[in-house]
Amino acid sequence: MMADQSRILNLSARMYSWLLLAYPPRFRRAFGWEMAQVFRDDLRHTLQESGLAGLVGLWILVVFDLFKTAMAEHIWEVFHMPVEKLTRWSGLAAALGGAALAAVFFL
Repeated sequence: MMADQSRILNLSARMYSWLLLAYPPRFRRAFGWEMAQVFRDDLRHTLQESGLAGLVGLWILVVFDLFKTAMAEHIWEVFHMPVEKLTRWSGLAAALGGAALAAVFFL
């Protein structure tokens, strides 16, 4: 059982480190290591206290929080970036938004 738990913990920690790529680089450099450490601690505690069902619940919370906070960090960066960079990225954002809207209408 311990080997299974160890594999689950290692796989979950690796998956979480990949998900941290959703955050802006500046944010990851400042907080990524600490976020990964807190997640590993939560994993161990949740697995011991609630088993696999608890891990599923933890992952649901983590994914929702990740989308919310990663989006907020990207928005913060947009509003705090130099005008030149904002102008450069706005064309790409408009093109991607237009493509997504067209895909919704055609699908």
